[in-house]
Amino acid sequence: MFYFIFLSLILLVSCSSTKDYDGLCNEIIRLNKVASAMHNAGNPQEASKAIHSAEETFKNAIKIDRENPQAYLNMAVFMLNVQKFDQSIKYWVVAKEKLKDQPDLVEMCDEKIKFTRFGAISKYRDITYNSGQGNITETLELAYQQLEFYRTPEILFDIATFEVMISERDFSFAEKAETHFLEAQKLSFDSWIAIKQQSQIKCDNKKKYISYDMKNEIDIKIQQVNNNIQSIKTYGSLLKVENEELVIDLRFDPKPIYIATINNVLISGNDGVIIGDKNDCRIFLPHKYLNLALNVPIAAIWAGPQPVPYDPFKGKFPKGSLPAVRYLTKAISVSGFASSAYYHFVTECLPQLLIIQELIEKDKEIVVLIPKDTTSNHFITQFLELLPFTIPKNQTIFYESNLSNNIRFFVKSLISVQIPQPNSNVPVHTISSAQALLTVRDSFSFSSQINNNNN
Repeated sequence: MFYFIFLSLILLVSCSSTKDYDGLCNEIIRLNKVASAMHNAGNPQEASKAIHSAEETFKNAIKIDRENPQAYLNMAVFMLNVQKFDQSIKYWVVAKEKLKDQPDLVEMCDEKIKFTRFGAISKYRDITYNSGQGNITETLELAYQQLEFYRTPEILFDIATFEVMISERDFSFAEKAETHFLEAQKLSFDSWIAIKQQSQIKCDNKKKYISYDMKNEIDIKIQQVNNNIQSIKTYGSLLKVENEELVIDLRFDPKPIYIATINNVLISGNDGVIIGDKNDCRIFLPHKYLNLALNVPIAAIWAGPQPVPYDPFKGKFPKGSLPAVRYLTKAISVSGFASSAYYHFVTECLPQLLIIQELIEKDKEIVVLIPKDTTSNHFITQFLELLPFTIPKNQTIFYESNLSNNIRFFVKSLISVQIPQPNSNVPVHTISSAQALLTVRDSFSFSSQINNNNN
């Protein structure tokens, strides 16, 4: 949709021309739509036919008026849409020269040339990455090149992810990854603040930050979880890095699990991020590894002095297709970072459910937000059926983890089980809590099931 709007705007900048010339320029636009549709539909043969027809149409147009920039502009956008970046840049350069007496349009061409070069690197990066099976080191280098064009939260997060992957064989990349994860979250936070400012919402400066530990918040009620698992001491292991022939001593210092009760908050995005309402501009995150840009509305503050709302999903969720914000009086959310993935559901969601069992059973007004099971083998459903207690259907809301970064719920009183990541002497990506794992093991062990049945 963006490309077609852009083309219609370009028509306004054309110089004086004949009816035949304008007709040929319009034909390029029509063929652009056809080629883009065929390209996106995976039909390269039909896309190639449309591209060839557009090139012939362009030749006929410049026979009529070689100095008019309109046909060059249309072809530049055409080639950009079908990801023929080198050809697109050539057309942009010629159009820019023909528009040299119009500074605003020269600036526009410069920005489009920049964007097109960025697109070329992005395409090559995708090919190199090959869904995680390609050359990760080269992919990282290409991501750094992308960053030179646009310093966006997405690219910073991708860089951090690639560095985590490389850190499996080179621990020196682990600290670099942490730095880029934090930078991505900070930029996303600032971009979210820009959206609030555009909505005329003035933040309370005392509540304008990312909080990684709710225990530090004076307005949040904290209750420690008391059980023998909490007394676990420092643990760790020795790992040998084969390529470097080094032995690395990994040590983890566990942190206590606690239950936080917070009033008047919003739950947003696919990871169920907790954010403040109105002028409470706090975002509560479990750790630095969460992709915040995919969880809260943001503006493209990296693009210029007047940022516009930014869609990291590239139009996947059309405006108006998202559900309205729902109001909840009391809720417990166990839907969090990548919670529909097996690892995170077992090590984070299940422990939370087990810890709040008594609360669910005592207070029938509480609803529980649980990740919706969209998995192929329905492991979430299977685990829920194996719980030593039953969550009533009228107390259950299945949280969608494949929508947009929109706000889903307003909660008057939210209960959140906080399972802090243990401190470690070497940065480790989303390491699970030993206490949480032991909670799951004790509840799902065979002997535990027998005891429950006997009772």
